[in-house]
Amino acid sequence: MLKSYGFTLLELLVSLAIVGILVSIAVPTYQSQIRDVYRSEAQVALQSLAVTLETHYRQQLSYVGAELYDNDADRSALDTDQLFPKYLPKDYSGEDYAEQSRYLLSLETTPNTYSLSATAQGVQVDTASGWATLRKWQKHRIRGDLRPHLSK
Repeated sequence: MLKSYGFTLLELLVSLAIVGILVSIAVPTYQSQIRDVYRSEAQVALQSLAVTLETHYRQQLSYVGAELYDNDADRSALDTDQLFPKYLPKDYSGEDYAEQSRYLLSLETTPNTYSLSATAQGVQVDTASGWATLRKWQKHRIRGDLRPHLSK
């Protein structure tokens, strides 16, 4: 009797179908998790920028003058009012940083208030969840209100 060493065509097709099903479930889940990680990175950047703005306020007694700088700027030659890079990831400074960015940070200031937002760019825009602008921090130093306001 002849011994068979190997798999039949049917066994290979069944195993290929199982692998295909697993991949079709795993890839969207992985992409969703990566999007969530980048969203968390933007939240941390907003919190870090808020702390930096508070330091600026303690030194200048005003939020006015604080600004964001371009990612490709020479960081050793930055002005003291240039606090944070405009695009995330903040350490990426290639020539195409604006196109490759995941979030665009924006900052609006008055003498006693500031407003921060991180707007999703490119593949980070999740139209299904409505998170085009990630979070908006608004800080008011009028009448002792020092709590940040978070909105969607």
